[in-house]
Amino acid sequence: MNQIVVPAPLHARIGVDASKGLEQMFGQYDQFATGRFERRLTEDMSALRVEMHQGFATLRQEMAGMRVEWLKWSFLFWIGHVGITLGVVAYPNDPTHGSVVPWSQCQPIGIAAWDAGDPGIACRSAAPSAPPDGEELAWLEHPGATPLHVQSVLAFDEWFW
Repeated sequence: MNQIVVPAPLHARIGVDASKGLEQMFGQYDQFATGRFERRLTEDMSALRVEMHQGFATLRQEMAGMRVEWLKWSFLFWIGHVGITLGVVAYPNDPTHGSVVPWSQCQPIGIAAWDAGDPGIACRSAAPSAPPDGEELAWLEHPGATPLHVQSVLAFDEWFW
């Protein structure tokens, strides 16, 4: 604490007793003001600590919830990637991909389309001897159904994705 000193001109004018009284009065006020300030500072810091504790507790709870959500979506994303990877790996093993499909496999598809009442089925001959402009759509004429008529002919590459 700083010592309060009355300046010399004032000391000479008011005297020794008054100067000591003035120094003592200002010293007591300084102690009072400092004590009051420190008490308020301590109270405010305590309130701030309580508020921060509550805020951090809420933040921790929110982060725990977000972590669960993040793990859930990461797991779903991982499962999706595994499924896609397995599908891509299994695709080249498809016996009909890029090879000639024998009549024994085509006939059951046509019969299933007929039984389902489908008006036609898109197909393209994979035989090496098939002409490039050969028939690309087979339609199935059901008894009593309105007959289909060819309106236009498109090459396979124009309508197939």
